[in-house]
Amino acid sequence: MPSNFSYTTISYVIESWEEVRRMEKFEETFGGLLFQHLFKKSPTAKELFGFGKDLDVDSEETSKSDKFLFHAASVTRMLDAAINMVGPDEELFFEMMHSLGEKHKTYGVTPAMLPNMGSAIMDALEKSLKDSFKDSIKDAWSEVFESISTNMVKGMKT
Repeated sequence: MPSNFSYTTISYVIESWEEVRRMEKFEETFGGLLFQHLFKKSPTAKELFGFGKDLDVDSEETSKSDKFLFHAASVTRMLDAAINMVGPDEELFFEMMHSLGEKHKTYGVTPAMLPNMGSAIMDALEKSLKDSFKDSIKDAWSEVFESISTNMVKGMKT
C-alpha cells in the first residue's frame, strides 16, 4: 500500500514528537497544555472528560489533580500510539483512527468537536516546541491531524 504521507511529513511529525517526548513528564505536561486550550475553547468538552462545567483550567489545584493528570496522560498516550504508526504502519494507523472514532461516538463526541482537539494539539505543540515549531512542522502536523480526523469521522458514522 503506498504511503498517504510524504517522507518529509512523516519525518517532521516523528522528529518533533520525539522532542516533545524528551520533556519531563511529557504525557502529563503535554496533555495538560492540550486540555487547557481545549477546555478554554470548548467548555462543553470538560463534561465529556467527567469534569464539571465550572472547572478552572488555569488553577494550580486543577493542573495537579489526579483526575486531570490521568486524563492528560491518557490522551497523550493515545496520540503517542497514533504517531508511532504514522510511518511504519499507516494501514493500522487508519484502522486505529476509525476504531477510535467509533469509541468516541459512544462518549458523545461528534465530528464537529474534532477541530477543537486539533487546535488544542497544535497549541500544545507550539508551547512545547517553542522556537522549533516552524511552519513546516505545523503543516506536517496539520496534514496528519486531518487524516486522524477524517478517519475518526468515518468511524463515528458506522
